[in-house]
Amino acid sequence: MLVDVAREQQNRHAAKSQAARKVNKMKSITAILCAVAMLVSAGAAFAQDKSCCEKAKDAGKDCAHACCVKAKKDGKTCEKCNPPKAPEKK
Repeated sequence: MLVDVAREQQNRHAAKSQAARKVNKMKSITAILCAVAMLVSAGAAFAQDKSCCEKAKDAGKDCAHACCVKAKKDGKTCEKCNPPKAPEKK
């Protein structure tokens, strides 16, 4: 009888520790995924610095957007795709 009680307590303890390990593993995975998502979003924010015209120029082509083509014919740059940049503050 005492042996049965001891085994039952040991089984409960093992089940609790397995559940705790599972929870800790899920927390770790969640934290890692959140960190990766933050890094990817930060990288995407820096990657959007170039306009469509600059990207096309880097590829060795002319921009194909209708507004950019029209502005180029007029000898200007498209202000919709290439908004004027604010001067940097010192």
